[in-house]
Amino acid sequence: MDTYGQRALICKNALSKIVRYNTINDIFALEIRSFGIPVCKKLTGLARTDGKRPDGLTMLPWEGGKPLTWDITVTSTLAHSYIHASCHIAGGAAELAASRKEAKYSCLTQSHVFQTIALETLVLVSPQRSTLYVTSVDG
Repeated sequence: MDTYGQRALICKNALSKIVRYNTINDIFALEIRSFGIPVCKKLTGLARTDGKRPDGLTMLPWEGGKPLTWDITVTSTLAHSYIHASCHIAGGAAELAASRKEAKYSCLTQSHVFQTIALETLVLVSPQRSTLYVTSVDG
């Protein structure tokens, strides 16, 4: 626990963060499946050799003959690595996280439609980019 009581929001190994992350990924995959599009979650070997992988992939073409691949990230508005972005604009931490994900998976854009789903724990809904911002008050 840090001095501000933020461990559950920041620590990658905090059970509450893992549960929220998995729930968000399940909801996103379920929504795509509701349109009759089969999806696969947590693929291995799709693009990277370091064990990192996107969170999901449609099994049918999404756009331009390419499947949709997505990756979800949940950031804490108050984390040291995002506080600078957060203090300038609402949704700044999610925007920064989305940019990092896009760079991380830039190799996929040739063969896949890549969608970042970036969420912040303490921010409002914003229409910028394709990034989703959600307010969360649970700890």
